[in-house]
Amino acid sequence: MDEEVLLLRALQDVNLPKFLSFDIPLFNGIISDLFPGKSRPQLNLGALNRVSKLVIQRQKLQPHPFFMLKVVQLYETLCVRHGLMVVGATGGGSSNVRVLCDTLSELKKLGEQGFAYEEVILYQLNPKSITMGQLYGEFDASTHEWQDGILSTLYRAAASSANADRKWVIFDGPVDAIWIENMNTVLDDNKKLCLSSGEIIQMSQEMTMMFEVEDLSVASPATVSRTGMVYMEPASLGFDPLITSWLENLPHDFSNDTRKQLQYLFDAFLRPSLAFVTAHVKEWLPQIPNNLCQSLMRLLDSFISVLRGSEDKKEVRAEHVSFFSKHMAELFVFCLVWSVGATGNDAGRVKFDAYLRQEMLAHPSIHLPMPSEGLVYDYALDRPSESWKLWLDTIPKYIVPSDASFSELVVPTSDSVRSTFLMQLALTQGVHMLIVGPTGTGKTINVNQFLERVDSDKFVPLKLTFSAQTSANQTQDFLDSKMEKRRKGVYGPTAGKKFIVHIDDLNMPKQEEYFAQPPIEILRQWFDQAGWYDRKLLVFRNIVDVVMVASMGPPGGGRNPITPRFIRHFNIIGYTEMSDDNKKQVFATIVASYLAKFSDELKPPEIGLSIVKSSIYIYNTIIQELLPTPAKAHYTFNLRDLAKVFQGLLMGDAKRIIKLDQLLRLWVHENMRVFEDRFTTPSDHQWFHGQLQMQLALHFGPKFGLPDVQHDHDAMYDTKQKIWAIVVPSSNLLFGDYMVPGADPKIYEEITDMDKLVAQVEEYLNDYNAESSAPMNLVMFMNAIEHVSRIARIIRQPQGNALLLGVGGSGRQSLTRLAAYMAEYGCSQIEISKGYSVVDWRDDLKKCLMKAGVDEKPTVFLFSDVQIVHEIMLEDINNILNTGDVPNLYAPEDIDAITNHCRNLCVKKRIPATKLNIFACYVGLVRQNLHLVLCMSPLGSTFRDRIRMFP
Repeated sequence: MDEEVLLLRALQDVNLPKFLSFDIPLFNGIISDLFPGKSRPQLNLGALNRVSKLVIQRQKLQPHPFFMLKVVQLYETLCVRHGLMVVGATGGGSSNVRVLCDTLSELKKLGEQGFAYEEVILYQLNPKSITMGQLYGEFDASTHEWQDGILSTLYRAAASSANADRKWVIFDGPVDAIWIENMNTVLDDNKKLCLSSGEIIQMSQEMTMMFEVEDLSVASPATVSRTGMVYMEPASLGFDPLITSWLENLPHDFSNDTRKQLQYLFDAFLRPSLAFVTAHVKEWLPQIPNNLCQSLMRLLDSFISVLRGSEDKKEVRAEHVSFFSKHMAELFVFCLVWSVGATGNDAGRVKFDAYLRQEMLAHPSIHLPMPSEGLVYDYALDRPSESWKLWLDTIPKYIVPSDASFSELVVPTSDSVRSTFLMQLALTQGVHMLIVGPTGTGKTINVNQFLERVDSDKFVPLKLTFSAQTSANQTQDFLDSKMEKRRKGVYGPTAGKKFIVHIDDLNMPKQEEYFAQPPIEILRQWFDQAGWYDRKLLVFRNIVDVVMVASMGPPGGGRNPITPRFIRHFNIIGYTEMSDDNKKQVFATIVASYLAKFSDELKPPEIGLSIVKSSIYIYNTIIQELLPTPAKAHYTFNLRDLAKVFQGLLMGDAKRIIKLDQLLRLWVHENMRVFEDRFTTPSDHQWFHGQLQMQLALHFGPKFGLPDVQHDHDAMYDTKQKIWAIVVPSSNLLFGDYMVPGADPKIYEEITDMDKLVAQVEEYLNDYNAESSAPMNLVMFMNAIEHVSRIARIIRQPQGNALLLGVGGSGRQSLTRLAAYMAEYGCSQIEISKGYSVVDWRDDLKKCLMKAGVDEKPTVFLFSDVQIVHEIMLEDINNILNTGDVPNLYAPEDIDAITNHCRNLCVKKRIPATKLNIFACYVGLVRQNLHLVLCMSPLGSTFRDRIRMFP
């Protein structure tokens, strides 16, 4: 071959695969100037091209010219480099690695001759889903013995294999300087892996090291220069191949006309919608067009799934097909709204609604026009009536159960009904869902509601909450502990069931130095490779029958952006702020049901409605005006706080509260406890009292014979003062259930006699000191008694937990012990000694949890920030607050005690006494009986950091 042509080919082979599409013409221009009249000789890769097309067809992909080119470039790079990187964003076609692997194996079977036409064995791992020691191997700190790592085991197995098969070791994860530097001796001409045990493993001729990465922004030039490079560009591939593959794989029942109609709908609606969203809609989590296209197809698939592999009779199938064919356009629009249009914020939804309505008018294929009121997000396609219906019209009217506790009340709103429908539609068909929206929009509540009602014969819910300190190992251990062995190497839930794993606060884990998030990477490994490695046995565990629903807030404020390579597996639903109308509907329903038991003076509906409107106004004003600052990091309010006001209101007793001023006094007290107890400055207290006075004057002035300030604004100041004097006649406004020791039931009532209150609390203190081995020498002045009352109110509520802010010596712990004694609860606290280890902490924690769950004793767990000797303690506390469980806490004998105690509970509840159901009953008892009281100092930056890491 001519030397110039050889040089030309070498330059093109090395450089073309790594260029972006718009740089290739520039490169070709330079080459044509350097080599005038010369052209690159075409290699004869006929067999490779022919077989790769067959493999692509078998894998239900499309032989797109760009994809075929990248398969050839990957093969050519493979021929000359033993280390290579496939770089590019998700959706760029990195599945060409699997295509080339199967193509080379197929060529070997067919007896074709060519370089590397051999059977290919894949060794795949994600280097960021484990620690460095677990990747390369390390010396055990306690036994000082060498423990092999996953990579060293795979590398040794590949290097020592004597057959002629090709061995590809694929690193499917971020490349950064933390772990890749140890690979430099493998990637250069030495081809040796050097372990810290002193072992050196020589790479064999048949081995190739491959790296699948999104980008190389944090890789060192030393690594990049040692490897071949193939760049995959999503824009060059586009989403047309995805649509073609999907249409080809529709059930055979669909006629050609229906397929053509679907192709028309994709062309008419999808492309312009994607362009509109990209240009005009602010998304909670920015998406690339390929992801949104796949989300749309997954949602359509969920509807069509009744025809896939179904054994239905011909008439039933024909009925399904007839409905789909008749209303395919409407179904398509519905799925478009909840895929392409579902990722935006409030303003984005309004824009997308206007755009889509315009598009629907322009296309005559939409037979059922959507009603013009509201947004397109407000309507569901109702199959029985074949019409668009408001979401709330698709379910029966809600009636508040008379015997339900506040925490069990779930009033449906249009938001919750549609979320439940979409989760039911997607998750039951194996489609993973990600719910994104600001704090307090009801994400976690909606998911929990759905999981409580899911068919327990088919699905088993699991819950895991991430924090800034969550590690990949903790995540893996938690899920592994719930799995059962199906057969060798295969794990999952009990046969015949599926796990629905709910991961809350998905984007809380903090990023490493080079931005990787190991807990996310271990989950991505499970999605991409259908499992992960057993860290002890170093063998791959295949995990089956698991579907995930995750929830998170938008990135920012301690929450981190997540790699698009993980996000691509999910259908995303953006949650918008709950509208005031929805808040009003939920709380007015609860309050009306509650006041129906009270005196005739309190039964008129306008009283309950006015209380609800006032509460919503107070809440909205607080979140707008009192924003968190470095000095007030705990000023974070969300919808749960508004709910706590009504929870407190529902603690009032109908026999004690007869008049309107008494009810309003309780309402003012609950607002003070929920909101005002957080305030740190006199100006905030004063401002808050002004807001309460204004709401009382606006809504209740005429009830007390005062002017109607809605029409007489000049009378506002005078009316505010007068109504405040009527409703809150004393500066000491207190409610409690502790004035009658040993009462059963304890009644939550207003305390008006302060002298009697002081005497009663001092009597409790004397009794405590008489019984306790560590008596407390306290003087019970009024401010201390108010604090005791506040703590007592919190711990009397189900799942009531408190955060007490104050400097050391301000009485936080003493008053908590007294409040626990007054409530007749046990009080547990750890004792820190020299050498207090994580094992000691876990033992103490386990005893406390089992006291609440097995012995069923109401218990206060008192924990102070000065006791935090290991940061993992906060992670465990966070888990208890969120789920009531700490992963891998219990030994087999503890599990036996839990099983013996909770088996009867399952029988009483008429649910199967499976291992998971029994444990769920135990966790329910823990959450019911355990109250965490955390004592922290607001001084310094430590508290701020912890608030951010464990929101």
